[in-house]
Amino acid sequence: MHEGNDMSIMITLKKPTPERVLLGGLPLVLSTGTGAELRRPLGITIVGGLLVSQLLTLYTTPVVYLYLDRFQLWCTRRHRGRTVGIPAVVSQEHRGRSIEVGD
Repeated sequence: MHEGNDMSIMITLKKPTPERVLLGGLPLVLSTGTGAELRRPLGITIVGGLLVSQLLTLYTTPVVYLYLDRFQLWCTRRHRGRTVGIPAVVSQEHRGRSIEVGD
């Protein structure tokens, strides 16, 4: 038997939320060591892209819902009083037989 089986470590993988990815990209942006000039553009791209996408999502989603709600109100006002479906009154000549185009 392996001695490592006595001490088991449970590793939990957390969902990579935008906040965690953003915090994970900060060391790439802020690093000053050897090779930092090669990693910094990647970090700036990650952090900048996440910030821009979060801001766009937070501001555009409510605006889209507002416009859809206004469109629904406009459609309701425009079609108020109109019924959808078969008219209640059908002329006597068409009762009991199929209606053909041109009747």
